[in-house]
Amino acid sequence: MAELKATFVCFQCKKTCSSPENLLNHLKIIHSLLNNFKCVQANCGREFCSLASFRKHINNTHFHPITNETRGAIPLQLLNLPQSSGTNPDSQSEAPVAHCNDDDKFNSDTLSDNPLINEIVALIGRLYSMSSLPRSIVQLVVESVTELMRNLSTYLKSIMEQLELTSQHVLAISNVFSDLLNVLEELGSEYLRFKYFTNLNTYIKPETFIIGEQPSLQKLRSRNDISNSTAMTFKKIEGQIIPLRKIFKLFLELPNIFQTIMSYMQKEMSLPPHLLSSVFQGQIWRNLVQKYPNDKIILPLLIYFDDFECCNPLGSKAGVYKIGATYVSLACIPPELATLLENILVCCLFYSSDRTAFGNKKIFSKLMDELIFLETQGITINFNTKKINVYFTVVTVLGDNLGLNSILGFTESFQANNFCRICKSTKAESKTQFVEDPSQIRTEENYLQDVETLSAGIKEPCIFNQLPNFSVARNTSCDIMHDILEGILRYEMAYLIDHLLTKKYFTLDNLNNRICYFNFAAVDIGNPLVEIKPEHIKKKYLIMSASQMLGFFSYFGILIADLVPEKDSCWELYTILYQIIDILLSRIISKQTIEYLEILIVEHHRLYCELFDQTLKPKHHFMIHYPTVILNLGPLRHIWSMRYEAFHKVLKSTANSVTSRKNILLTLATKQQLRLSYRFLSRQGFNDNITCGNFEDLASLKDFFILKQLLEKNQIEIDNLFHTSWLKVNSFEYKLGYASQINNDEETDLPSDLPQFGTIKYILGNKMQNIFFLIIQPLHLIGLNTHIGGYEVLDSMSTHDSINLIVMPIDRLLNHLCHNIHTMANGTKVICALQ
Repeated sequence: MAELKATFVCFQCKKTCSSPENLLNHLKIIHSLLNNFKCVQANCGREFCSLASFRKHINNTHFHPITNETRGAIPLQLLNLPQSSGTNPDSQSEAPVAHCNDDDKFNSDTLSDNPLINEIVALIGRLYSMSSLPRSIVQLVVESVTELMRNLSTYLKSIMEQLELTSQHVLAISNVFSDLLNVLEELGSEYLRFKYFTNLNTYIKPETFIIGEQPSLQKLRSRNDISNSTAMTFKKIEGQIIPLRKIFKLFLELPNIFQTIMSYMQKEMSLPPHLLSSVFQGQIWRNLVQKYPNDKIILPLLIYFDDFECCNPLGSKAGVYKIGATYVSLACIPPELATLLENILVCCLFYSSDRTAFGNKKIFSKLMDELIFLETQGITINFNTKKINVYFTVVTVLGDNLGLNSILGFTESFQANNFCRICKSTKAESKTQFVEDPSQIRTEENYLQDVETLSAGIKEPCIFNQLPNFSVARNTSCDIMHDILEGILRYEMAYLIDHLLTKKYFTLDNLNNRICYFNFAAVDIGNPLVEIKPEHIKKKYLIMSASQMLGFFSYFGILIADLVPEKDSCWELYTILYQIIDILLSRIISKQTIEYLEILIVEHHRLYCELFDQTLKPKHHFMIHYPTVILNLGPLRHIWSMRYEAFHKVLKSTANSVTSRKNILLTLATKQQLRLSYRFLSRQGFNDNITCGNFEDLASLKDFFILKQLLEKNQIEIDNLFHTSWLKVNSFEYKLGYASQINNDEETDLPSDLPQFGTIKYILGNKMQNIFFLIIQPLHLIGLNTHIGGYEVLDSMSTHDSINLIVMPIDRLLNHLCHNIHTMANGTKVICALQ
């Protein structure tokens, strides 16, 4: 095993340095030497009149070549180890040896006693974590900062000489710059930085795996060969996989993560059996936990697969650099945290063309090995001075219909006779099927029979069936993003608008004008509304993204419901579809609501076929399976593709920022691991991320005395309180004028059928305790208007006293989502029913 020792000694003060460059920096900064150098390495004694000759001598005579074992070893200064003051290697005061092996890891929260050194390491880590910043720019920044520090140290040295400071002061300040330059030199190359983060146990290198080999023609390059001949060679086809066992260990050991997960699981498991709010109330999880002892900790995993295009100016559908990406997330993270992109992890990357050429087994075999290890062997984490064994199991695989069918071994054509991966209904049957047929549902028994003959829409055995507790016939999922937002709504909203235009309730210009002036706020659902083009109506197909469609559908009733008669037949289809989507987007669903959902789907399919003289499309067919999937996995909102699709943008920004496409898979995988490395380095767990506007004194408010009376009534100390115009806690934003849902009089933990709303009048915060309060003015709720798709509200009549004001701590809010109060063209104030 190679060792790293500080063997380069200053002939002036006998200080040891860890490299020739550090010694030269020390001589220039501390001793201001530009000539007359003496070598004291190993009793050499040679003298040199120039820095260049001294540097050449040190490198050629006393600096041994760096081996793979010693390259990039952590400098002794950064490990807080005492350095040797002598040159005798046998001396008792010799510095401890820093070994560079995999078993010798260093914690990132004890980098150095010098905060400036820690700031340099943190800065480099943060630069690497920026998805759109190329690693070459990081190298340029490090080199520029190093040069700046050199020049600054020289300049300060001359200033200190003019000020006639004592030698001790000069030496102390010079030592600071010397230490900083030493750190920058030790982190001067990317190899050294990667080695450094690896030894800190924050950077987990992605692993390259061999998929197969492909024949390739290669030109024969020879100086005497002018025939430009070629030869057949075999090119190795590679993919990138992330060692999840290492990642999950570091992830769960971050502050407040493991305890948050365990608290959330305990809370969810204690809910009444008739309510479903997560995967823990689903039938799949309830059956799974019965197989294991109660004291065994098992965490549910969600695997997501999709293809995406990067580095292609021709568009996302060109397919030149089409990459297959597999992500993983923990289904036991609370929903408000699970939606954060930082909690989605990359686990496998490969070219989509390679999966087509070599098949799913070659692509996913390494991933299956990793998932099987996590389920059978598990990992050991350190928690509160204890070692805890944690196991993981895959509860379902997510993605769009085409992607899921392709990796799970089903036919990829939706024109096939058996296109559904959940049931065996034929294409002809699905066109008129309004309800799920239990006799056609795929089971583990009939799947085994069909896979032997590769019939009923099965192309190959599912590789995910290798997992101990996974069955492709049982652990099925649906995606409302692709089925509803990018499927059914594109057709049905075009049919609906065409019908309303034909009835002359309004013109397309009227609709687009209302869209243009619609007051869309940051808290509104989906993305800002876009205008409807005439060709979209003509083709009976709206071109919108999923987020745009979600916003357009949610506020379509608020836009033009005042112009449409309540008894219009097509508008009835819209209101039914609105109720369906309202249930599908709910975070808590009762089993009674699931039964009602099944009735709504039947009525929706019937009206669609009757009104538009159409048969059901494949995505209509997937809707009839929604009630069953909810009973198995919980609310579909928690397993839709929306956040995973957003994570594609992170990888795309990295791919678009680099100039080399030679190994884009390794580039993307490395960048994602560097993002994680910075999180592990900075110890970013599940702590609340709180930002707010400018702090202002309460006395500046015109209602100060009313607020003072209100706060005293609620026994809240007014000292150290301030007010601000906006507040953001994690992904939840609060602003003055927004509507917030308030608790009902019974103080129940679950929302009532008709929620109560109030307008945020003031946002107060305690500077010392980091506690925030909302001062809410209750709104008068008229009721739910199903024709509009929202709750009609009126402003409270009394606004000048504290009687009707409510003080609501942020952590006691029944629903942390705020709402925008929209005013319709007829003056009606509405809060959208969808959340």
